[in-house]
Amino acid sequence: MKLTQVTKIYHNKHSDVIALDNVSIEIAHTGITAIIGPSGCGKTTLLYILRGHDKNFTGHRDVDGHIEMIEQDIQLFEAMSVIDNLRMVNSNFDEINKYLSLFQMSEHQNKKVKKLSLGQKKRVQFIRALLNHPDYLLCDEITAALDYENIQIVMNVLKKISQQISVIIVTHDISLVERFADHTIK
Repeated sequence: MKLTQVTKIYHNKHSDVIALDNVSIEIAHTGITAIIGPSGCGKTTLLYILRGHDKNFTGHRDVDGHIEMIEQDIQLFEAMSVIDNLRMVNSNFDEINKYLSLFQMSEHQNKKVKKLSLGQKKRVQFIRALLNHPDYLLCDEITAALDYENIQIVMNVLKKISQQISVIIVTHDISLVERFADHTIK
């Protein structure tokens, strides 16, 4: 995955805001890449361009694989069970059970999503994304609302998974970057 000389400008009512200015980056096929920087510096904008959801920029985007994104908001069907949410994207029970076990969610598979804690919902969101077999997993502030235990579960699994795919995380948590990131973009 590669961006070359990307510039993104937001045109507001009274002025233009340059979110990204001639940015060129290359993301490795494996490992965890952390994107860090102060609020408002363009980290999330960068993710949306990498994902392909923002096409209103100058420069070039080159992607050689399937992308999934975990956003800050929970995007699950609350009235459905965990297992039914997961079966919507992949019906392979062995694979579903593997990820339920990895994310320590096996005992919750028959619960309705609305009965889960925020951390548990976030883990289901990760499982769902991984069941789509991404080459790149983009994660926007994934640990922002999680407690220490859920952060450890998620990050340890992501570290393991990053041996096969590329995981890109936007975070303000420098301790996560120091502990888990293989590459850092500032």
